Amino acid sequence: PYWVGALRRLRPASGGGICLEVGAAVPAFLLAGRGYEARARRNAGEAMRELASATAAEARVLADDGTERRVPVGRLAPGDRIVVRPGEVLAADGVVELGESAVDTSMMTGEPVPADVAPGGTVMAGTVVADGRIVVRGARTGGDTQLAPLVALIQSAQAGKSAAQRLAGRLFRLLLPAVLAPSALNP
Repeated sequence: PYWVGALRRLRPASGGGICLEVGAAVPAFLLAGRGYEARARRNAGEAMRELASATAAEARVLADDGTERRVPVGRLAPGDRIVVRPGEVLAADGVVELGESAVDTSMMTGEPVPADVAPGGTVMAGTVVADGRIVVRGARTGGDTQLAPLVALIQSAQAGKSAAQRLAGRLFRLLLPAVLAPSALNP
């Protein structure tokens, strides 16, 4: 066959042997890449756990008669009046109706200094009320909050591979046998 003749013509050019550095380097680079990928997935998993722990499981809804009742976050609806006390996580995006507080928005904005909110100010789900009790009129709840796309983005990044990763895997599956077969044929 043609490729055997091609290999025979390469033999004198390589000093009588075929260099195996490429055959060793390609798997080494691939394994290193897989190690980096595994580390990135672990970090994404940690980010998911942080986000999950930062979201509220329940919220206090203020009824028209002034009583508060605890409801699961999944049962909140836009328009509900939500009572949030110091140290609690906001369960919905909304507008402050009553009270004033500093709100730690660092998870959503990266800003290290808590933002002061007062009636008319907007707040986001997943942020933490630092001091003062506030009543928030929920505007977006559940999957409609600003936090939901962030969680979805991290989940999709953790679950899938990029096009470049898929291409590299395919090339490796083709290149490795093409590099190792000639070395196996050459005594």
